[in-house]
Amino acid sequence: MCRFAPDYETITSPATIMEPDLYPTGIEYVLVNGRFTVDGGNPTGALPGAVLDRREKRESKAKGVSE
Repeated sequence: MCRFAPDYETITSPATIMEPDLYPTGIEYVLVNGRFTVDGGNPTGALPGAVLDRREKRESKAKGVSE
């Protein structure tokens, strides 16, 4: 078994509507763009991702503007 394979029995999400910022438990490692954002179950503080904002493209298509 791969040491990075998830154990689905241990993954839980303690977040609620009143506390939405609680991190899930049972997820030991997360990679984004080749950088660890969770290492050993702890957030690293790295923010290597980017928000993909496609609203402008959708609005243009809705107005009939061709690409």
